[in-house]
Amino acid sequence: MEEPVPPAATVSSPAELALEGKAPNDIETRSRGLSVGTTYSTANNSLSPSSTNQSSSSSFVSTVSTKASDSNLNQRQNEFEKNFTKKIEEEPITAFGADSVEYENFVLPDDHMTILATQAADLQAAILVHGRICLTRYHVCFRSNIIGIITMKVHALSNITSVKKGTTAKWIQNAIYLKVLEVDEDGQEVERDYNYGSLRFRDMLYDSVMECWKIRAPQRYEEFMKKEAIENGEELDDGDDEEDDVGVTSADGTTAPAIKKTSGSGEHYQELALNVKVPLELDQVYNLLYHNRDFTTDFYTNEKKLTELKISQWEDEPGTGNKRRTLNYVMHMNNTIGPKSSNCNGIENIVIADPEKAYEIVSETQTPDIPSGKSFKIRTRTCLTHDSLHHKQATKIHCTTQVDWSASSMLKSTITPAVIKGQKEHHRQLLEFMTNWVKQHPDDFKGVDSSQVEVKHETEVEHRPEMDTVNEKVGKTIMGHAREIPENPVMLVITVMFAVLLFLYIK
Repeated sequence: MEEPVPPAATVSSPAELALEGKAPNDIETRSRGLSVGTTYSTANNSLSPSSTNQSSSSSFVSTVSTKASDSNLNQRQNEFEKNFTKKIEEEPITAFGADSVEYENFVLPDDHMTILATQAADLQAAILVHGRICLTRYHVCFRSNIIGIITMKVHALSNITSVKKGTTAKWIQNAIYLKVLEVDEDGQEVERDYNYGSLRFRDMLYDSVMECWKIRAPQRYEEFMKKEAIENGEELDDGDDEEDDVGVTSADGTTAPAIKKTSGSGEHYQELALNVKVPLELDQVYNLLYHNRDFTTDFYTNEKKLTELKISQWEDEPGTGNKRRTLNYVMHMNNTIGPKSSNCNGIENIVIADPEKAYEIVSETQTPDIPSGKSFKIRTRTCLTHDSLHHKQATKIHCTTQVDWSASSMLKSTITPAVIKGQKEHHRQLLEFMTNWVKQHPDDFKGVDSSQVEVKHETEVEHRPEMDTVNEKVGKTIMGHAREIPENPVMLVITVMFAVLLFLYIK
């Protein structure tokens, strides 16, 4: 049985050493590791546990995946030290949390050259520059050697301001985008973009970079995460409706009940599909969306144009006691190629049903008749909570979604963004249909002025241009793809190679 990996060695900053009464030169010597959590002993060529000094930096060890690293890491480590030692030592000492004036004799931590993860990568510049990206505790480094032309980049984690997942050739999801603060020729600090693509294990390397960045630059990491949370609709209440929390006294002396605000479990999926407030009571929204069969049938058949709709009754789910129902229907598509329709099998589970706090419903849908349809499922989590709107009781609807793949597929990078875009459009249609339904059925919603049913969008759902690009590519003709070749270096190279091979074959 494989033994558990011990915590990785950590190095105190010069400031911490000063507090402990130690000089920077007194840093304990540590062997450079072969992989995370172990160190390589040159004396006996064996692996031994790292130092057991505990600090916040040891928490990331478990998240740095071995799949994100090259299998021959020992050789990569030697090559990295040979090429980058002088380059990294020339970097500003502030990258390691020290003042270059106060610590002129500062000795770099011994583990500053230890590779934690490495992969083949492309630097996305005017042309793709193929090389290798390496992650240490303090830097993200890239090196390329193409016919003697060497390209080297060293990004201190403490200077990084943004780390995002990206794409190569507009739609292949295998890239990481970095924003790094650098000093330009005029001595001004500027933010530059560096995009690295062709990463085989992009998500694993991304997680590793994020964990290391969190330790080296916690303040910039927190600022970035807060900005991302706001963009994803997870921002806190701005306080504009703070007075709604207390009872309001009317002219006749009566006090209206205090407006209730609650929050859900906090569990969300990756993509925001809907985040709005509607001027309806919580139970009114819940019953309309999940217990009004006329509403559901009308929406799916007349608005969505689905056929063969079958909706089961709510039943207790074995083992959990949650309510569950199934939805089966046929979805029709306007694809120029491929299937024109597909059976859809959906399941809805009410995982939280508390009228005083929240209702949360998790749905799961599969479309087995489309290409790779049996390899992924579409999951959606809808959270309904008490909130306020225009000083009156309201309901907040927060929907998130994601696509979970159970098997690899060449169409994954095409299908995933197209499905996410479809989910966002579905929820937009559902919201519009719901508001129109309330206006057309005023007797069913007591205490609600149907003529003034307004929806407040807490966060506008992010529109991604690449999703439009993906959908355009699905239905494009050959000539349509041909027009894009001059704009895409990868497609241009492939086209030229294909033309040369075709010419040689004809000859």
